Amino acid sequence: MAPLIELEHIIDALKGFKRPVREGRLAVENLVCVGVRAQTQASVSVEALCVRATKIHDPPVVINVETDKKTEKVEEKIKCLSCTCIAGACKEHSCKHAMAVLIYLNSHEENDLEVLTCTSVEQRWGGLQEETLKKFDAVPLQQFCHIKKPPPPYKRIILPVTREMEEEFRAMFTADQPESEAAIFLSGSRQRILPPAQSVDDLSSVIDNTLSSDDAHFLLKRTAELTQHYLSKCSNEEKEYNENNVAVSYAKAKELCIKTVNQDNDTWDDLRRNRFTGTRVYPTYTYSKNKKADWNTRFEKMFHSIFEGSEDTERGLLYGGDSRDRYTLEKCSGDEKLVQCGFIINPSTPWLGFSPDGLVCRDGKPLRLFETKCPRAGETKKAAEAAKAVSYKKDGKLKKAHTYYGQIQ
Repeated sequence: MAPLIELEHIIDALKGFKRPVREGRLAVENLVCVGVRAQTQASVSVEALCVRATKIHDPPVVINVETDKKTEKVEEKIKCLSCTCIAGACKEHSCKHAMAVLIYLNSHEENDLEVLTCTSVEQRWGGLQEETLKKFDAVPLQQFCHIKKPPPPYKRIILPVTREMEEEFRAMFTADQPESEAAIFLSGSRQRILPPAQSVDDLSSVIDNTLSSDDAHFLLKRTAELTQHYLSKCSNEEKEYNENNVAVSYAKAKELCIKTVNQDNDTWDDLRRNRFTGTRVYPTYTYSKNKKADWNTRFEKMFHSIFEGSEDTERGLLYGGDSRDRYTLEKCSGDEKLVQCGFIINPSTPWLGFSPDGLVCRDGKPLRLFETKCPRAGETKKAAEAAKAVSYKKDGKLKKAHTYYGQIQ
């Protein structure tokens, strides 16, 4: 037996509108069930359910089609075509759901259509709802084959603003409002004062003084002694791994610190992977109090994890430079400099590493450690309010029982 609907009947139902049939081809996949609701010698009534394109968890739309079995005229074949969706109320043309049913009927023999009872449609939706909607579950973009995984926030390169771009922005901002605050600021009368740019010599001198063993803290000296003691007890395989992946010479440590000054490349990632870093110290300290500590599993996760960054990291990249400039201008005396550093490794304890946001120096010698934090509270609060709202401060001081305290130490 032939299909209930032929191609010419679909074309007639379009009434000259192409969009419903284009979208109807896609909507065919959303049909839950299509069957014969009633049948006589003169006509056949078909009912179908179709999942909505939006609000998929709402009840599906119901489509009804009544066909004339006796007529030979194309324009009289479809006696009634309706849909419960909003577009189905249009009298000029059919909606995409109705077109989907017509396309379905055209591709299936009449004998292949199931016969529906009074309650079978509702029961069918109740039984298939969960299974049917699974294919509409949201999928993260990263799981699509054509979507490239975005780089971690700390690796995203913020391109510098060129002089030409500045001039273009200035002209655009001041063209209509020459007396605005932006125009006054860009004119130079309120131009921001910036500290002198950092040179390679500044960083080189700081590294020399930072890694110098002459003024090393007694804890660092003791740690170096323990490092050699336990290294002597390692197997040859472990010693070889240490030599190839952990140990560094003085010259290499200096080179790596300069190379990772922006903390945004693969070298920085690799250096962090095999070492205890500032951010790992406090969590490890607190874990040591665990009576059921599993150190093998702990270290396995720690040294094989991949740092992807976070919203805090991204904010640090955006505002870290501004905070360094502000601190330099307001807190550093005339002979002090705030020098931005890379990943610092002391060759005597190469399994330790730290990436400070900066070191306040005088004549190349470190005086103070600079660490900047960009709390999320700053997105909705003023600076003074945000500073009070953070959880890692108490009475204006950094809490000792916090990861940041261990990081600074």
